[in-house]
Amino acid sequence: MRLSQVITRTRCAPKRAPCPTCGRPGRRKRLLRRRVRTLAYRRVAWLEVTYAEYQARCRCHKYFRTWPLDVPPKADYDAAVRQAVLDRLVRDRLNVEQTKAAMRRDFLVQLSDGFVYDCLRWQLTRLDLAEHRQLVLRRFSGTLCVDELYLGTHTLPLATDPLADLPVGFAVVGANDQDHMGRFLRHLARWGLQPEVVVSDGSGLYRSCWPRFGPTPGTSCASSTCCARCWRRCWMRYGVCAGRKRAGGGRAASGSGSDGGNVGLAPRGRRLSSGSTASWSSSGQPG
Repeated sequence: MRLSQVITRTRCAPKRAPCPTCGRPGRRKRLLRRRVRTLAYRRVAWLEVTYAEYQARCRCHKYFRTWPLDVPPKADYDAAVRQAVLDRLVRDRLNVEQTKAAMRRDFLVQLSDGFVYDCLRWQLTRLDLAEHRQLVLRRFSGTLCVDELYLGTHTLPLATDPLADLPVGFAVVGANDQDHMGRFLRHLARWGLQPEVVVSDGSGLYRSCWPRFGPTPGTSCASSTCCARCWRRCWMRYGVCAGRKRAGGGRAASGSGSDGGNVGLAPRGRRLSSGSTASWSSSGQPG
């Protein structure tokens, strides 16, 4: 059985309203009404907005309008719909298609891909980045991880601090190229970040942009492939072999050398291709 529609009304249309620029009151000329979609579980919900157009008594505008909602005046959805989309993207970690399906199933709302991306841009303009920037500078450990996420036609460059468990910075760009990545890194440098170690996936995109980031002398940059190899070798040396020694009643693992040849027990992985590097120095040259 299909339930009836839910209609909620809100009004912001006094006889006089201040000019949005100078504050001088203007006189109401006409009333306006429009509907925007809002949320109700398994029901079609509308928010009916009554606002007004005013004639200005100053030189700032000829006419202006009031608008009571925290969304653009020509938006088709209110803030509740936008926040629900962000919760499914960020908290539930759904992709764009799964988010659209969840909103269609729970709230009977048909969303487009463009609206989902617009919700990200809308939330970005509402964030208090100045306060977050001060928090990052206070808790920054000196290690920076840089990567990118692909959101359809957009790319999200992302920088995190793995030791402090803190997101450092992000941006929504239209292409994943050296110009956008270099601008993103320079923006982090203008914050005052001076990383001692930068970890990435070893892509040439970061290697070419890294010298322009403005690192301090002695800063090193390593790829995740190199870190994985080092971690695997340390695990085989100090973890597995120590367990074998204890299980064998004090007898060390077989191998050559004073350390029992523990390094040789690491499993062999695929070698890097001739065009890739495992790490490089702050000068941008392969290490």
